[in-house]
Amino acid sequence: MLKTKEDGITIVALVITIIIMLILLGVTVNISLSGKIFDKAKEAANKTQIEIDKEELLEAIVASMTDDGEIDGSKLESNLDGWSVEEEGEGDELYYTCVSPKENSFTVEPDGDISLNE
Repeated sequence: MLKTKEDGITIVALVITIIIMLILLGVTVNISLSGKIFDKAKEAANKTQIEIDKEELLEAIVASMTDDGEIDGSKLESNLDGWSVEEEGEGDELYYTCVSPKENSFTVEPDGDISLNE
């Protein structure tokens, strides 16, 4: 009787492959559970939302500008649906505090400058 060689995976190769896969799984789970990936994702999502809100606010400011380049507060409030807009100060110290539906707060100067309130 002739003995033929069979091709296939040896048990040693299979065990080594399983061990390598378990090591990779352990590293991946450890990184995920330590929170670094999820914290960075949340931070990126927050920054994105701030920029979206800032863009919406900028569009409302441009639509609310008067001929002399100042902001009309009543137009600003009507252009920001769902936002809270408060006029604060008087005269040269006038500014607007605008809070988005996502609770991002901005200060808007009469000339249209925007700053994020931390």
